[in-house]
Amino acid sequence: MEGAAPETDADLIQRLDAVLEIRGLSQNKAAQQIGINAAAISGLRNGSYSGNRQAVRVKIEQWLATHERRAATTSLLPTAPSWFEGPAALQIKTALSLAHVTADIAVIFGGPGVGKTATCEHYRDTNRNVWIATIPRHCVTIISMLQQIADAVGCKEMPHAGARKLFREISARIANTAGLLILDEAQHLPIDCLDECRCLYDETKVGVAWVGDNKLDDKTRPSLAVPPQLSRRIGVRRGIKKAGKSDLKALVEAWGLADEESIRLLAEIAARPGALGVATKCIRLAAIDASGIDNITAEHIRGAWSNLGGGQ
Repeated sequence: MEGAAPETDADLIQRLDAVLEIRGLSQNKAAQQIGINAAAISGLRNGSYSGNRQAVRVKIEQWLATHERRAATTSLLPTAPSWFEGPAALQIKTALSLAHVTADIAVIFGGPGVGKTATCEHYRDTNRNVWIATIPRHCVTIISMLQQIADAVGCKEMPHAGARKLFREISARIANTAGLLILDEAQHLPIDCLDECRCLYDETKVGVAWVGDNKLDDKTRPSLAVPPQLSRRIGVRRGIKKAGKSDLKALVEAWGLADEESIRLLAEIAARPGALGVATKCIRLAAIDASGIDNITAEHIRGAWSNLGGGQ
């Protein structure tokens, strides 16, 4: 029995085009991901490529194989609820709304996994003129903070701009919008950055929310290290100590999980560091192992928790 005919360049490009359409990628973007020049794809497409065809074909085939594996894995993943409103989420959303409506500064803090970031994203997605700038650990200067904010609010790229230029561009973009500027992971900011953000608040009269872990609360309380003009601007302070039973109830209802023993185990998991975030990961992994939410048992939850390093 003769083997199948070798795949031609045209066949390979046809498979590539099908994936580009599915993923909404341009040829240039795909070439960047594949690690080749876009002209190489064009050359294979029209038969004019004079370089190392085999090397280019191998890279394209590897990229297509990666796409197929990712698609197969994605098909097994259950669809997670984008957001659910438990008591913790409601407290966070209320604090954001107060800062937004009253054009005030809010400090929202709490441990990991209580839904701070997810609630901020939900609030942004359901309201106009709300921006989230996520503050990485390396963001310890005024310029780096202003660059994060400029990106978040949609200013043009200004990689070499100084603080004054960035401040003016941000102010022009958000002033008179009745908006809300959220700085997530704000515990990473030193006091001088928070005070610069306070100046931006004074300039633009938009609401500001600093969101982070418990260190953010200490950092913004009145003290010798905190300028009085900063601490007295804070009009809303909300701390979420930990996720409660009602938060877990909202989570499992959002997922549609009904097995009582599984829910009991998840309550124990959610009481640990990581709270609802880790519980969500357990549900997702358990659903894959069980081939669906409806099939999850306590054993699936235990297995997922063990895979995440639980109990170690």
